Amino acid sequence: MTTQTAAVSATFARLADASWGVRVNGPRPTPGTVLAVAKRDGSTSTVTVSAIIWHGTARDGQLASLVSISSDGRRAAPGCCAGCGDQLSQWERQHGVRRCADCRDGGSHARGGQSYHDRHGRFVLGDDD
Repeated sequence: MTTQTAAVSATFARLADASWGVRVNGPRPTPGTVLAVAKRDGSTSTVTVSAIIWHGTARDGQLASLVSISSDGRRAAPGCCAGCGDQLSQWERQHGVRRCADCRDGGSHARGGQSYHDRHGRFVLGDDD
């Protein structure tokens, strides 16, 4: 395991699959590299690079990479949502779904601005009401 400390700027970024990754400005990191990532509140967090998603030149002309990170053992318990930690439905467990309906689409499969009650009983007002 290597630790990268040479003039690298790294911040958290949301990936296309809705998981968290890291945007790295500077030389291309390798899988297994440990990075210190800056958070919005000014603190830092240590993460391990699991895969390189993209590497190239950013809009500002600097080298940049987008990487996925390992969860460092913080995987959701079996049968629980990876997003919120709530219990998954029987259908979700049987079909290997890792995130509940509320985390996947905003709640209760609402489409087109419908109002609905989420799985916690809270009323969510749609945009057409």
